[in-house]
Amino acid sequence: MAQQVVYQCVRCGTLFERDIGPRAAQLRCPNCGYPVIRKPKPNVAKLIVTSQLSEEVKLFYT
Repeated sequence: MAQQVVYQCVRCGTLFERDIGPRAAQLRCPNCGYPVIRKPKPNVAKLIVTSQLSEEVKLFYT
């Protein structure tokens, strides 16, 4: 069984799954037919270690 990948349409936001394969550039949204898709990114926060930042950058984040 082929591995499935989740994609998201950049026009309508529809999430859909397809098999991993060399034809990813040819994928179209099953809802609106738009040819440009992307893999959705998870909503996670990144930890910033402030002790490694410059004073100028620290002022920006405070």
